[in-house]
Amino acid sequence: VMASKTKTKKKHFVAQKVKLFRASDPLLSVLMWGVNHSINELSHVQIPIMLMPDDFKAYSKIKVDNHLFNKENMPSHFKFKEYCPMVFRNLRERFGIDDQDFQVSWLAC
Repeated sequence: VMASKTKTKKKHFVAQKVKLFRASDPLLSVLMWGVNHSINELSHVQIPIMLMPDDFKAYSKIKVDNHLFNKENMPSHFKFKEYCPMVFRNLRERFGIDDQDFQVSWLAC
């Protein structure tokens, strides 16, 4: 009597990697992180039909305490402030600059 053997392979599950923009210069890493964060935040905001005067006075500011994540490339604490995010988003759209292309353009720095 021949018993058939079936091999079971172990399945290794690998967590999906988060896309990181890395640079050897910490200042450039912070700048790339801030641009990426800003574009992601603006993707949740409806595109206005026209810009208002307040859009030219607006800014977004975020403070990051980065204790454990990506410590080798980024400082442990930093602030990022972007002026007129809706205005610059509008300019990118008018000139046909895709958000992904804009983010990737920072990698060439």
